[in-house]
Amino acid sequence: MEPTPVNPAEQHRDDEAPGAADAVEPGASVQRVRQLRLVVHAADFERALAFYRDALGMAEQEAYDGDGGAMVRILDAGRATLELSNPAQVAFIDRVEAEGRPSDRLRVALEVDDGRAVTAELVAAGAELEAESRETPWRSVNSRLRGPAGLQLTLFQELDAAEPAPVPTGLDPTDADDTSHARNAPGAVIVVTGPSGSGKSTVGALIAERSGRPAVHLETDGFYSAIRSGAVAPHLPAAQRQNEVVIATIAASAASWAAGGYDVVVDGVVGPWFLAPIVDAARGVGAPLHYVVLRPSADVAVERATARSADALRDEAVVRDLHGQFADLGALEPHALDTTHLDVERTVEAVRAVVDGGAMRLA
Repeated sequence: MEPTPVNPAEQHRDDEAPGAADAVEPGASVQRVRQLRLVVHAADFERALAFYRDALGMAEQEAYDGDGGAMVRILDAGRATLELSNPAQVAFIDRVEAEGRPSDRLRVALEVDDGRAVTAELVAAGAELEAESRETPWRSVNSRLRGPAGLQLTLFQELDAAEPAPVPTGLDPTDADDTSHARNAPGAVIVVTGPSGSGKSTVGALIAERSGRPAVHLETDGFYSAIRSGAVAPHLPAAQRQNEVVIATIAASAASWAAGGYDVVVDGVVGPWFLAPIVDAARGVGAPLHYVVLRPSADVAVERATARSADALRDEAVVRDLHGQFADLGALEPHALDTTHLDVERTVEAVRAVVDGGAMRLA
């Protein structure tokens, strides 16, 4: 006789006393969840089993067959975690991983040792390739596929797996009352940049004010306005040397604050062409560096810029020219956030999400 189908999620482990988890006090720090199990409805059961067990190599741990042809196989998928992402983070990952094509509401991410090789093997085994393998800004190789049973899969290979995972630095509200930070670890340097009219000054100030840690807001405009004689408008070709000196000064200041344990938000027109001094300065004091480019459409940037006060840059031709300089960031393209349809609060939320998650960390 075939055994009655069993709900594997209801089985107790041999070393677990029934009801033991119920004794844990609500809110206690004890880990109450023992296992994450993804239950998949596989209409083509044999194809799914051949793919996930045989091609992908998930070892079969348990098997149950029941009346009426009922079958279930439990496969070992390694360590399980639950990743919760807000809309801004989901949109960012979709841009990095799949050229902006939206992901499913539930997506299965599997860590493998060789992302490109396993991707090729799974495509040969029948998976549909949705996005080819590529290196991400956070040092992993990711690809996206559609597997049997309709599951959207991300394969990821951690390129720095031998190194301990970095502890996120900056924007941590739990550190608000900790005054020992200055003696223990440097703060983070967060560059919020973009063309004129992108809202970087407003957003940068709010990021610093709401960080929950000691934080400093460095406005590049303030450094330029410190030049009382011989100043050249920064967007002019003749300002190149002046701009290099200003950026070097900002980099030194940011590094000094960060070395003292302060998070530092730098806002201004800091294109990739000006990043090297800031990268070197942050690296010199061991400060994490995050680079975030706010990039609304050109028309929106012009609309916002021309609505500003008279002392701000409002010349449409200049605004469009600056926007064009941020149109193609090359290897840093994943560091761009499309803020065309975001107001200030939603932009702040998006920046916090990518900084907290380390998605735009450079060094």
